[in-house]
Amino acid sequence: MILARTGDVDRTADIVQDTWLRVAGIQALGVPVGNPRGYVLRIARNLAIDEGRRLTRLGKIHAPEEEGLAVSDPAPLVDTAMLAKERVAMLDAALRDLPERARKILLLNRVEGLSQAEIAQRLGVSPSLVSQDLAKALKHCRAWRRRIEF
Repeated sequence: MILARTGDVDRTADIVQDTWLRVAGIQALGVPVGNPRGYVLRIARNLAIDEGRRLTRLGKIHAPEEEGLAVSDPAPLVDTAMLAKERVAMLDAALRDLPERARKILLLNRVEGLSQAEIAQRLGVSPSLVSQDLAKALKHCRAWRRRIEF
C-alpha cells in the first residue's frame, strides 16, 4: 500500500520506520488502541501523504538537477578576466603618457559624460582648446591601441 503510494522503496522504508516509531511511542504512553491494524495503517497512510506533500513543496522550491547543470556562471573566465586587467593596465599607461590637462579632458568627457562646453567652463579654458586636447588624447589612445593589438 505505501510502496504503491510513494513509488520508491527507500521512501517507503523510511515511512515504515517512522510508523513503527510512532506506534512504539503510543505503546510507551500506554494509550489503548481499539483496532491496532487499522491504527498502524492509518499512521502509515498519513505519513505517506505528508511525504508526498513535502516532496511537492520541494519540487516547487527547487528546480531539477538538470536545470542547475545548464546554468552558466556569470563571472568571466579566468583568462578573460586577466586579459581585461591587462587592457586596463595598458589603458592606464596610455593615459599616464598624456599631458595632465588632456587626460583630465578625456576623462571628464568619456567617463563623466560632460560636453566639451561643460568641460571648458569647469576648467576655465576655451571650448576650442578642449576640442583640440580631446582630439589629441583620442589620437594618442588609438595609437596605443594599435600597438597593443598584434
